[in-house]
Order: sequence, then structure tokens, then C-alpha cells
Amino acid sequence: MFDPGEYWAAGDPAETNLYMGLIPLALAAIAILGTRLSDRKTALLLLGGVLGAMLLAFGIFAWPFQLTYDLLPGFDRVRRPVTFIAFAQFGIALLAAFGIKVLTSNPSLESAWPRLGRWLGIGAIVAFALVGLTSILMVTTIGEPAQQQFIGIISGAVLVSVLLVAAFAIARARQQLLLSAGAAAALLVVLVAIDLGSAHKAATYRTKDTGPAHYIGLDWVYHRDNDLVEVLREGTDPGGSNPSRILPDATASVWANGPFVWDLHSASGYIVLCPVTYCDLLEHARANPASPVLDMMNVRFLVTDQDIAEHYGEAAREKFELAHFDGLTSIYENPDVLPRAWIAHQSTHQPEDQVLPYLLENQDQIGSEVVLSDDAAPVLQGSGDNSGQVEITEYENTAVSLDVSMPEEGYLVLSDTYYPGWSATANGDDVEIFRANHAFRAVHLPEGEHRVEFTYQQPRLVAGAVISGLSLLLTLGIGAAGIVFRRRAEIAASHDPLR
Repeated sequence: MFDPGEYWAAGDPAETNLYMGLIPLALAAIAILGTRLSDRKTALLLLGGVLGAMLLAFGIFAWPFQLTYDLLPGFDRVRRPVTFIAFAQFGIALLAAFGIKVLTSNPSLESAWPRLGRWLGIGAIVAFALVGLTSILMVTTIGEPAQQQFIGIISGAVLVSVLLVAAFAIARARQQLLLSAGAAAALLVVLVAIDLGSAHKAATYRTKDTGPAHYIGLDWVYHRDNDLVEVLREGTDPGGSNPSRILPDATASVWANGPFVWDLHSASGYIVLCPVTYCDLLEHARANPASPVLDMMNVRFLVTDQDIAEHYGEAAREKFELAHFDGLTSIYENPDVLPRAWIAHQSTHQPEDQVLPYLLENQDQIGSEVVLSDDAAPVLQGSGDNSGQVEITEYENTAVSLDVSMPEEGYLVLSDTYYPGWSATANGDDVEIFRANHAFRAVHLPEGEHRVEFTYQQPRLVAGAVISGLSLLLTLGIGAAGIVFRRRAEIAASHDPLR
């Protein structure tokens, strides 16, 4: 049986955490209420941005997002409205920086320090009261599961109290001129760092020694040495010369993220934006796993919590073989799976919108014939026995290398998504990639031995990098020029005989 943790990891800070610390909120309030009139407009504009971002983060539960979704270009592409919280966090950080400016660079606004001290003192009193009230309530839950929840609340409230008392002491010391404005602000920044660090001490990434590409999901999925995972890894050979895929369907949502953590190749997985041609095939394969379309997608194992005959029909039960069952989840093996890369010596042309219907009407030809829609692709009527050899020597997200032996002219078909940005070479010479079987990639090869390499480069990556670099240089130049001009103005003012 599995030994899963909570699917949605507690304390995950990736997208939905709005905690900014109590001291930054107090500093943001100082920026709004204590700044000069000339700066207050900017502070209020930032405040409006923070509130607007928070409203957008509610998605369909607040009317502003629906309005922007309907009227503003681009907003209909937002997958998770909650990510607008990041803009709210950024706005609060800017307001807190304004608050620091008020406290350190404006002698006429020294009253801001007493105001900050009062707010921090009130906050500390409230936090101490929360500690006392929670302690009283905890007494009534001793020995019960709720006791641990109260202990967690008390621990957090105690830490908040200590931080607020420390910040209050700094503000009082500044009022008594025991600290300079800069020193007091620096100490507040240190307290903010402690506050935020303690709030995120249990975050997922702090307990993992791997990079973000691997730890995302570790708290949500099962251990790699689990029996189910071992069966799938051994059967699909993800790092070998002939890898294959799994198709999780009608099973727990953990299987959406799990394959990424276990280094399994999934035909579905956690698909955010699915190319329409690939999703056409995926939809058909899920509806009818007994179809050869599933074979063409290189799916060796179907993973499901359902009875295969009841859920998919008798044809699926006859096709698949039960490979493993743990009492909840079944793994069914597809004995007719096609390799990830295979050779076709026969091809046919169909209009782009007719490729899928042709495949579905001629499913007996899948695996022996490749269907193309590009008129530039040669039509072949060779042998239908798929003779030849293909070995995958490298398989990465953006690079695939294969050694191919062609006894006669044919197509190398790679059951990976056809997508702009991919290019291919055969023995170092550029070759054209054709859309094959509605969603995959194919290259035409003559008889002989070939080293075929597929490489992906995001078409606008270079342009974006150049624009970003130029923008950075421009920003640094403007900042440097501002410093130089200000220094010159200060020097000129110091030599002004009228001053």
C-alpha cells in the first residue's frame, strides 16, 4: 500500500502565501499616513495596486477578475488567479521601503517614530493576550488531537510577541535618540528577516537537498521505492534506449504530479497548456484504451483505480494484462505498445484536418504507416514490416539523439509532440521535421546508417534575452547617471556663495 502524506503540502510557499511579516505592514502604514504630500500620491497608488491585486487573486469569487477576464487582453490566459498575490506582496514591500524612507530621511517627520512605536506596542499587547487566551483554551484539550493545534498557535503568538516587543524597543530607543535613524531602520530589517525566516522554516524546500525541479511535489507524492513506482520504472525504462510511457486515468490526483518526481514519462501528467493535436489523441486514448492510438502514444502501462472491464469495456480487459495490484491501484500492461521511436517505410498524405479521422478509420495501419499532412514530405510505398533499427542514445527535455539503421528509404517517427522550436539533423545535415500521425515528429531518411539529433530552442528566447539585457543596462545607466547628477548638484550647492 502507499504511504502518502498530504497531497497539498502544508507550508508550501510557492504561490499562495501572502505572509509579509507584521513589521512591514506597520512600515507600509507609516508610508501611507506619515509621508509628505508629494510622496503620498505614490504611496496611495501602490496601496491601490495592492488592493487590486488581492481582489484579482480571488478569481471567480470577486467581480474584478471576471471583468478583467472579459475585457482586458491576456487575462483570459491566467491559469491561477491566486498568483496575483505576488503583485500584492511586491506592492507591500515597496510601501515598507517608503516607510523606511520616512523614518530615516525626513527630519521633519520624526513623529513617525512615536506613531510606529504605538502601533507596535498595541500589536504586542494583542499578541500577549492571544497567548494567554489560547493557553486557557488549551487546558481544556489536554490529551486530545486539538491540543497540538493550540500548541502551534501559542508558539507562533509567542514569537510574534517577542518580535513586536523588540521592534517596539527599537522605536523607543530612536525616540530617546539612543539610536540613529539608519541604525534603527537596519535593526528593523533584521527583525523582518527573522520574522519571515521563522514563518517559512517548515517550507518544503528547506527540508530537501535537491533543486526545485525535483522537490516540487515530494511532500505530495509517494516514495520512489514504493512497489507501484518500482514496477513502473522497471517496465518503462525511463533512462534507457527504449523508454515508454504510463497513462494515469481514473485514479488519485497524486498521479498528476508523481511521475515528475519519480522520473517516469507520463502521457498525461500535469498538463497546464496542452497542444490541441496531442490532446485530441489523449482524449481518444482515455475514452478507448483498447484503441491502437494508445499504442502509437507509446503507452506501456495504464494506471487506474477502476475495474478495467467496468470502466473501459470488455475490449480493454482482453487487451491489457494485469501487471500489479496493491489493493487500490492497478497497473495494466499494454503488450501492443509501439516504441518511442520507430521506422515506417510507408506513408500517406491527408489534409491537416483529416489526419485524425483517417487514423481512427484505419487503425489497423497504425504502426506500419505514417500519416503526414505536409505536401513536401515524400510519399513512400515501401515494405510494411518496419524493418530497421533505432536506438535512443540521449533523451533530454530539449535534446534527443538516436542511432538509426535504414535498410531502405523511410521515415523515423518519434512519438514526441510536434512543436515550433524543434530542429533536426541527420549525420550533421539539417533535415525537415514533419508533423506525423496528427501530433508527433518525423524525419525522412534514405537507406543507410544515420545519427539523428533533435534539438529544441525557444524561438523568442534569444530576442527576449537581448531585450532583458538591454533593459538591465539601461536601468543601471539611468541609476548611475542619477547618482552622478545628484553629486554634482550637491557640490555646486556647497560652493554657492549665497548659501
